[in-house]
Amino acid sequence: MSEATSTPGPWVICDEFADRPGIDAETLSVVVYGSVEDDPEIGIQGETFGQRMANARLIAAAPDLLEALKLAELWMLGGTPTQYSDQVVLEEIQSALAKAKGDNQ
Repeated sequence: MSEATSTPGPWVICDEFADRPGIDAETLSVVVYGSVEDDPEIGIQGETFGQRMANARLIAAAPDLLEALKLAELWMLGGTPTQYSDQVVLEEIQSALAKAKGDNQ
């Protein structure tokens, strides 16, 4: 199975429009903006602004979550380099989860 390639992060939440949260990749190759009230078929779905922001945070955190999972997998299989202590692996996981939940804002 070949490894999928994705748009590199970091991805950030862009909330310049009060009703349309969005996600931008630093490389500008991915831009996803939320739905406007009169067109629910476009962009990030959610019934409320809070739901749309939660969806945007989760999508923006995807690259960090992927990297944390890769590191955790290597750590569990005993294949991590010596500079990655248990604490470092845990901090990477906690940081990615915090970004997904919006706890680091």
